[in-house]
Amino acid sequence: MAMAARALCTAGFLIRETGQALDRAGCRLHGNHTFREELTRHKPLTKIFYKKPSVAEDAFVAPTASLVGDVQVGSQSSILDGCVLRVPVPEELPEELPEELREDLESTAWSVGLDGLNVSDVPSNACVLGIDPDASGAIAVLRAASQEVLDVPCVKVQIGKTMRRRHDAKSIVDLVNMISAPEGSVAYVEQAMPFPKDGKQGWYGCGFGYGMWVGILMALGFKVVPVRAQAWKSAMGISGKQYTKDDSRSLAMTLFPDLGPQLKRKKDHGRADAILIAAFGKGITPPAKILDEDTEVIESD
Repeated sequence: MAMAARALCTAGFLIRETGQALDRAGCRLHGNHTFREELTRHKPLTKIFYKKPSVAEDAFVAPTASLVGDVQVGSQSSILDGCVLRVPVPEELPEELPEELREDLESTAWSVGLDGLNVSDVPSNACVLGIDPDASGAIAVLRAASQEVLDVPCVKVQIGKTMRRRHDAKSIVDLVNMISAPEGSVAYVEQAMPFPKDGKQGWYGCGFGYGMWVGILMALGFKVVPVRAQAWKSAMGISGKQYTKDDSRSLAMTLFPDLGPQLKRKKDHGRADAILIAAFGKGITPPAKILDEDTEVIESD
């Protein structure tokens, strides 16, 4: 059976290679470069020496992504188009290694976690964004020496006889540009998960906001990583029915005391979620039993 499977695989490979060669020859003979399809030999998975990427069976790796070396992609991960994940460069490289490859290996190291990219070592001037995409959400920015959190810009629009809050696309673009995030920054966006009781307007608003954020960030050149709420909450130790939005605010205030004044009200839970999503993306997790400690949470409206 193994030999038969290997033979079928080899035959399929030869057929595909022959088809690509004929396609290229046809393009040249046709002479019309307007409709010429560029063929690529890009390989998403590339090994370095004897170390090669390991990808879980239920993970997704986009065709234009690149995993190089001893990179491990966890279960249910999503590696998006254009992402390049590489392991740290060994301190001692073989002397026979070409200079071009040696220079190419000198890049930032990335590791992959349960829900996509987790930055283990980013450039010193880069930042990590965490985004709660709801209309009541926020965007948190974690830099090397500072942090900030900003509310999602919204406008009120009339739908039928009801005034509803909707995302202000132009203001969101201006806000992201104002952040002036350097090249290499990564944005973690909570995936939209509408609840059955929300109704059709709630479903629409949830998907609309999520799609708008992803589109704007991608258009502005960010690496965008969708994150399930269950993933970042589990990593932060606040997953389960026993935890409330106040626990989210309490934890965010504990991890980032400088942002405490912006998290005093109950309705600031969107800001807290954005901060914790960014912390999850940057690999910051709370110390053990931190939620058991007494942390003052002001419950004003």
